[in-house]
Amino acid sequence: MANIQILTQPAQANANRTLSPAIELHQQVATEPNLYFAHAALYDAAGTAVSGVLQGDVSATGTPTDGGLNYSFANLKITAPGQYYVLVNIFEQSNGANYLGEARSNLITVV
Repeated sequence: MANIQILTQPAQANANRTLSPAIELHQQVATEPNLYFAHAALYDAAGTAVSGVLQGDVSATGTPTDGGLNYSFANLKITAPGQYYVLVNIFEQSNGANYLGEARSNLITVV
């Protein structure tokens, strides 16, 4: 599995407002000429998937940086108050989508 770290994430947010700071990740990987992409999903504090509450671009393409790839989710919003975390799964597209790993944010309190 690839080494994936969350670089920035909010601790709290306002409902229906863009998360600030944006959720950004770094994946340490020797990149090949393949497409790398990430997908974000929202879960409540108990670990249950929450549908329809995470808005914005939930997919991001890896941007090459020194020693790996960065992924930025610059316009995500959570539309309902509560406590949530964002789970990001990372894939490599090569003869289909190959799962490389995941990263989970800390709890985000939305008011």
